[in-house]
Amino acid sequence: MAKFAIAIQGSRGDFQPFLALALGLRNAGHEVKIFTGEGHCKSAAEFGIEATVACMEVKDILNSEAGKKAMETGDLAAAAGEMNDGVDWWGPFSKAMDEFHPDVLLYTALIIDMALRYIQEKRPDLPAFHGGLQPQIVPSDEYPPIALARVESEEGQPHMSKWFMLLQSTVDTVIKASKDIQDAGLEVPLSLAPEYAFKEMFDYEEHPCPLLMAYSEAFWPAPADWPKEGIKILGRFSISKEDQEKTAKAGNSSFFDEGSELQRCADFIKAGSKPIYMGWGSMTVKTKEYMAIIAVEALQHAGQRGIVVSGWADVSADSLDGAANAADLKAFAKENVFFMKSAPHEWLFPQ
Repeated sequence: MAKFAIAIQGSRGDFQPFLALALGLRNAGHEVKIFTGEGHCKSAAEFGIEATVACMEVKDILNSEAGKKAMETGDLAAAAGEMNDGVDWWGPFSKAMDEFHPDVLLYTALIIDMALRYIQEKRPDLPAFHGGLQPQIVPSDEYPPIALARVESEEGQPHMSKWFMLLQSTVDTVIKASKDIQDAGLEVPLSLAPEYAFKEMFDYEEHPCPLLMAYSEAFWPAPADWPKEGIKILGRFSISKEDQEKTAKAGNSSFFDEGSELQRCADFIKAGSKPIYMGWGSMTVKTKEYMAIIAVEALQHAGQRGIVVSGWADVSADSLDGAANAADLKAFAKENVFFMKSAPHEWLFPQ
């Protein structure tokens, strides 16, 4: 038996695949602890996985004005300056890691700074794996980095140029952070060395542990210009239908609607033609009213029934109140649309 620490920061979409991994490791007889935000700790506990609060809540950032603007425009860099809640999370993170003393660490992109700092300052011999959910975290000329996807380029300019722009931006950031640390009379960690930023972004073949990609090659085969070693595409990490349904039926779930909602959803599906699923996960597009109106108008225009899962935007039938044709939309929605806060996909989609 080994002790696995999984450090995750992000939305539910970032968290749930690695909760599935935690369940698999636990079922294989290993001890697992998740280091994440407060809301995800509650979700982990619902599945019987130990977790500790070790980083900020991304949900709060996405609900800020900068976060909403970033999602509305698609410019994720617009919220970069807001990715700080004023708390120095290094102390709680490193203390919790020391107390657990894992044999293996797996970390995701948004918490990478603290994970690498912990390895370099406290456990340089700790086997540590970076876990990814989409290919766009690895440099390739097939696509730009996510953070710079909306930055306009000159015609014919290769995507790789944006990866070097991102590298330069990262180096500028670490140089500034290093200066702030030096000015405070403290020792600069190795993770803030400019050359380390290059190695972390480009030298996957030299990394001691491979990058683990939790998606299927049927979705996106490895690009031809990826390194031949250092990256493993493992397939999709998903919570089983049985575990999703069990947690949903138990009620009081932060992941899935309670048992009665699940039954009403099943009754709605059986009551007519197969509905269309609409969901945004952790994303908010302009406002919840905008999202509700465009979703219900689309269903009405297409003559279809629908299940609308509100996610973090909290979309509901009440969100239709501000529409010019609110009465018409609400009458249509009452008969043809089922609103849910969340839904177990493995249970819902096969129906």
